[in-house]
Amino acid sequence: MSPLNPYNTGPHHTAPAAFQWTHGVSNGKELHEATGACPECGCVMTKRYTTGQYTQPKGGFLGRRKGPGPQPFSTLCQCTSLHTDRPEGVQVGCGARITIASWLDGASQ
Repeated sequence: MSPLNPYNTGPHHTAPAAFQWTHGVSNGKELHEATGACPECGCVMTKRYTTGQYTQPKGGFLGRRKGPGPQPFSTLCQCTSLHTDRPEGVQVGCGARITIASWLDGASQ
């Protein structure tokens, strides 16, 4: 959680990281929430996914998921710790792209 960790857009962790998954409903929509430590900066982060989440954040409608399924999820780090040189307009994260294991891949639920 050191504020001296630099923001770095280079890291891409393709080995799925094990996060704690929770499931619920918010505003009438099914919600899956993954909480764990970013493998790059070590800071705790939470990422929320709703049904219909893209398999990769590329925009458009291709590859949209109908449900959580067994595939890993991809996200940028969502930690709220201070990281030096974070670009203007980027409110959270250290810049790392993280692959999060689905609960069906052995991550806890």
